Amino acid sequence: MAIVWGGWAGSTTYRRERVGVDISVSGTKVTVAYYYQTDGAVSDGQTLVRSGAITGSQNFTAKQTGTNGGSGLIATNSFTGSRGSSYTIGAKITGVWTGAVPSVSTTVTVPALRPAKPNAPSITNLTSSSCSVIGSAPANNGSAINLYEFQRSSNSTFTSGLASMTTTSASGGAFGGMTGNTDYWGRYRVRNGVGWSDWSNGTKLHTKPVAPSAPTNPSSNRVSDTSITSKWTRTASTAAPWDQVIPIRWDNVTDKWTNLNPLAGTATSFTDTSVRADRQYRYRFQAKNSAGTSNATTAAIINTTPGAPTSLKAVKVGDSIRTTFTPGASYPVTHEVWHQAGTSTPVLLQTLAAGTNEYTHTNPSNLVTHTYQIRAKAPSPVLYSTSVTSNTVQLAAPPNPPTIELTAVGDITTTQITTTWEPNPVDSSEQRQYQVRTRQQGTSTWATEPIQTGENTTYTWAPAIWANGQTAEIEVRTWGVHTTPSPWSATATARFSATPAVTITAPATIYHAPTLTVEWEYYQAENLPQAQWYVELINENGSTVQTRQGTGPTTLAAFAFVMPDATAWTIRVVARSGAGIWSLPVEQGFTVDYPAPQVPSISLEYLSDSGAVEIGVENPEAVDQQPEAAYNQILRAINDGPWIEVATEIATNGTVIDPTPQIAGVNRYKAIAWSSLPSTAESEVVEVTVSEPGWIYVNYGPAFANFVRVYGSPSLGGGISRPKTKRKYAGRKRATAFLGEGAERDIKVSAVLTPEAPSLFEWEQAVEEATDICYRDPKGRRIFGTFDGFSHQWQRARGICQISFTVDESDYRE
Repeated sequence: MAIVWGGWAGSTTYRRERVGVDISVSGTKVTVAYYYQTDGAVSDGQTLVRSGAITGSQNFTAKQTGTNGGSGLIATNSFTGSRGSSYTIGAKITGVWTGAVPSVSTTVTVPALRPAKPNAPSITNLTSSSCSVIGSAPANNGSAINLYEFQRSSNSTFTSGLASMTTTSASGGAFGGMTGNTDYWGRYRVRNGVGWSDWSNGTKLHTKPVAPSAPTNPSSNRVSDTSITSKWTRTASTAAPWDQVIPIRWDNVTDKWTNLNPLAGTATSFTDTSVRADRQYRYRFQAKNSAGTSNATTAAIINTTPGAPTSLKAVKVGDSIRTTFTPGASYPVTHEVWHQAGTSTPVLLQTLAAGTNEYTHTNPSNLVTHTYQIRAKAPSPVLYSTSVTSNTVQLAAPPNPPTIELTAVGDITTTQITTTWEPNPVDSSEQRQYQVRTRQQGTSTWATEPIQTGENTTYTWAPAIWANGQTAEIEVRTWGVHTTPSPWSATATARFSATPAVTITAPATIYHAPTLTVEWEYYQAENLPQAQWYVELINENGSTVQTRQGTGPTTLAAFAFVMPDATAWTIRVVARSGAGIWSLPVEQGFTVDYPAPQVPSISLEYLSDSGAVEIGVENPEAVDQQPEAAYNQILRAINDGPWIEVATEIATNGTVIDPTPQIAGVNRYKAIAWSSLPSTAESEVVEVTVSEPGWIYVNYGPAFANFVRVYGSPSLGGGISRPKTKRKYAGRKRATAFLGEGAERDIKVSAVLTPEAPSLFEWEQAVEEATDICYRDPKGRRIFGTFDGFSHQWQRARGICQISFTVDESDYRE
């Protein structure tokens, strides 16, 4: 690039000077050479001052010896610019001897390039036939990007299946018309004012598959009653592949379609081994891939072997034979009727339509017997059930003797006697008439009833023809279509006997024992012995608590169940005679009342050394039916207080100690004697009044049997308190008090240990061992609680020991 000079500065009469710049551009590097020029000789120091894209100053010497002057390079500087950007380059020279300030200013532009190669695109909104290709702006190299071109191709070299589109946005656009489940590639390039960039690298994409189409040509074939094979034609394609085949089965019993386990997408057949006989099945098949499931294609209904008919019966009706049966198939089938005349080979007689379950063979030959077979027949495929065979029909023959059933046995005065039989026809004809007869066992003359018309197989006798104690013999004969009756049946016997009766003789209405023995009397008008008995013990709620039963003539039953005293019971007895007839139940109610033992008596003695009372009990011997006393129970009441148990299970004629009676008041005692039944007898109340002058007792240990005591004039103190809280309420001058239900009491004792009192060691041992204690003093206080502090002090001069302790009352129940 040539030097760009600024204007001349200075005097034309002497000399002038100017400054110039020579600018070159390489890539983005800009290089500037600064020059000065004079039109006369010069030699002086000057300063170059740069401005614009390059700044700073530099001193130099301008020296030209010729009269016409000349030019010289001052300095060379450079900088890196940006593509497409313009820059100002300026300079001036100061310090010129003439005072002139030459200057220059020009511009330079760094040339722009076409855009850089963009990054590979991203693919979005992918479907089976379309997608969106999205790019991003690369470096524009100094010129704004103004256009994007996107391409889609069916190969990675972009030589086939090309589709292009241009847009001013990097967000690209949608490409359609693609094939499902296929590989494609996408790329793009960008353009600026200089030109197009290189193409980006391609991005591979794979379109989603298309939902599959349904299988075609479905068919099902029965292999056996436990195996059916189905086939179909695959319609899969590259665009619509099959990932799975779903078999769906219907059966006629549930009438529901059920999905079976899916098959591989390559499958073209399926064998179902979970089928069974006597069913209709139908199969549907669906193809499935990630895009969806096809419609179902359905094969024809396939049958398995139908169920055989049942209850086949052939009966002569006039000159014809009617066969009836119950169909056994679960789906509609026809039935083939086969006929065997005599011993000939069976031949097909008729095929019955579905829903028909009887057939009448008209005018068959009277010369032979007739037997029929029936089997079910199913179509698609043709299948036959097993055959069932009827009874053999012989035309117009007398029936065999009927089968007579045992006649009811009972008391003729209360039992209705009936005879029942089963006809035994030879020719399969139905019963037309019947006749019965009877006689008393041991006689020869029959009493024959008139012939009765009809199919009835039960006959009710008039009871007046027999009496209890007799055994009747009964026979019956029947008629079919033949005019000759059957022989008389076998003889059935029936015995008639009076109902037995029982009478309870024990217990009476009051029973004096805990366990029961029942006695009764048995009676039967024909003097038949008692064969069996049954006895129940029933409580007052109507529940049976124990039973006894047995066989033979016994009329006594013992129960082990223990009945409590003062309870109500019922006994129920039934007995059966040797004829097998039970008596009517008989009941007896009674109340248990145990006899009491002899009334005990007691004696009392107060023991001042221990503050206890000794109770002696005397138990008189039992007389008559009285039970002996087994043990005693001792009760005590203080003053007018409640009765408290002191001891129980005290031996008869024994003694017991009450360790904690009142020592300033009245103690009342009584004894209760207990028998082993159990029953009781209570003694009179005996009192002992105690006024202990000076001892304080503290009992502790098991049953408060241990004690310590002090005597003299002890110092006593204590107090009672209740929990309390106060609350203030609006409108009230003073707080309202709330008292708790509980109360706390303690007693403080300080006393000197006298020689008769336990030692200090014994007191300390008591305090250490005691949990609950009973405190009693001459003021009448009797308190249960615990020790709450114990101390002692020796007075050496006087040789005495003073102890102090506190009793803290607790909630103890005797």
